Amino acid sequence: MARLALLIGSSHYDDPKLAQLKLPESDVARLSEVLIDPEIGHFDEVTPLLNGSFSEVQRAIVQFFAGKKRDDLLLLYFAGHGVRDDEGHLYLALRDSELAYDLIRATAVPASLVTREMDRCRSQQQILILDCCHSGAFARGARSATGARVGTATAFEGTGRGRVVLTATDETQYAFEGDEVTGEAESSVFTRHLIAGLATGEADVNHSGTITIDELYDYVHARVLEETPKQTPGKWTYKQQGDIVVARSPCRIIEPVELPAELRAALESGHSFQMVGAIAELEAMLAGADPGLSLTAGEWLERLADDDSRRVADAARKALARMQTETPATGAVAAPDDSASPATVSPEASVADHTPQPTVPGHRIDPEPIPGLLAAGDAGQVLTVAAETGQHRLAALLQVGDWKGADQETRSLICTAIGKGARSGLSEEEIAGYPCRVLREVDALWSSHSGGRFGFSVQARLLRECGGDPDRFAAAIGWIHEGLWIYYADVRFAADAPPGHLPVGGPAGLLDDSSYSVGFKAPIENIKSQWLDLAKAGGLKRYGKRTLASMTGKMGFSRLWIRGRIPLLERLAACGDE
Repeated sequence: MARLALLIGSSHYDDPKLAQLKLPESDVARLSEVLIDPEIGHFDEVTPLLNGSFSEVQRAIVQFFAGKKRDDLLLLYFAGHGVRDDEGHLYLALRDSELAYDLIRATAVPASLVTREMDRCRSQQQILILDCCHSGAFARGARSATGARVGTATAFEGTGRGRVVLTATDETQYAFEGDEVTGEAESSVFTRHLIAGLATGEADVNHSGTITIDELYDYVHARVLEETPKQTPGKWTYKQQGDIVVARSPCRIIEPVELPAELRAALESGHSFQMVGAIAELEAMLAGADPGLSLTAGEWLERLADDDSRRVADAARKALARMQTETPATGAVAAPDDSASPATVSPEASVADHTPQPTVPGHRIDPEPIPGLLAAGDAGQVLTVAAETGQHRLAALLQVGDWKGADQETRSLICTAIGKGARSGLSEEEIAGYPCRVLREVDALWSSHSGGRFGFSVQARLLRECGGDPDRFAAAIGWIHEGLWIYYADVRFAADAPPGHLPVGGPAGLLDDSSYSVGFKAPIENIKSQWLDLAKAGGLKRYGKRTLASMTGKMGFSRLWIRGRIPLLERLAACGDE
């Protein structure tokens, strides 16, 4: 099975009656990077076509659907103007399209051509994504009503199987004033959220590890309506059978696993001897290799630590305490390390050794201050229950040496600690005022479990040694490799990774979606002319992520990580003065 994509972007128009667009070029570039990434889209071939002529685009569409196999996944994306003629037929406007009466039929790609080629194609996994500013083309003097339906459902229905059509909207965004297109083009909210849903893994709503086209649409639909209620994305399916998987989720979400029935029965028996015996099993699970069981075991131990039976409560607390005094590699008691970074704290001060508080449904439990971790300015700062659980989960993942799981859990903990969604990320303003207590505790966990090799304090020290230079700092911690900014797939989740290499904070670092899009804007603008020249010359027929990186100014996702990491390290330094 091949996974193939053709991404068409049209932002420049010879006809002055069609407004110039700013975003299709950058949208195509960013979507290309996500689809070709082996950790996310893992597409075999991605072909971008920017500002092509009518004949070039028509030929590319026909070739794209020709000769494909039944189980091939085909994704056709178009960003630009969509135009409707006086008979209601829909066209995709291109660089040399003309709006003059009757000429649109000869200079723009009709929806019927796309439908016909999809019908002829053997593939039963076809995805069509239209991010169009739809327009209604009428006779001189007529004016379309903004908000009128374009008729996407019938335009792309066809006779094929396994077809899904997603659109940014099914309503006109422009009106004709005579032959002129009037109205303001909005930013591509639709594509921005589509890319973010794939790149961050947030579109994996059921946490299955894969993102289906239905999950992606549901995610984008909700985000677009939240940001701009006047724009409603649309989805149409035609004889779709089963799920069409668009991408892998780059962020693994650890879900609790049900305990064996016998063990659960012992825990719920009310007999202290049986419960203490079951606690030994929970402790083994907490240190085991299954993150889901480890999470469940930790939650049970926290609950039992406040049991009415002193015998049971003491056994649970001791089990939690022992987990913080063993190294992930050997399980032996860790010896004091005089060379540890200043932010490393003793096991007695770690959150997991602190007596856990029970979770009462409908109530928030404010944990007691943890000795040695709070500065004066932190006195009023408390963690949410979700963040407390996240700290135990992070400790468990670090304990078993699951560096990647711990990295992704770090993003979740950082967000939930201030009441945000587990995968939402932080704005630059939130980073600047982030609670010192949480930064210290997360750093302490990373530092103590890595022997002082990883953590924010290690990164802060290396940033100082590099004189605050972002490029030198990124190279020092391994986020630039062989002159290229790396991707999440290149991160070394190993104990011998370069000092300061971890934590990253997931594929998008610790930034939120809005910072994600801004982070790519300047680099994309800088390479626009080079990208266009290569596209016109046919040099982008097939490429891997390294080729794309060289075309985009050696830009990997780690450039975005640096954007959020340096302010976070500056905040950590400021915490020392509070």
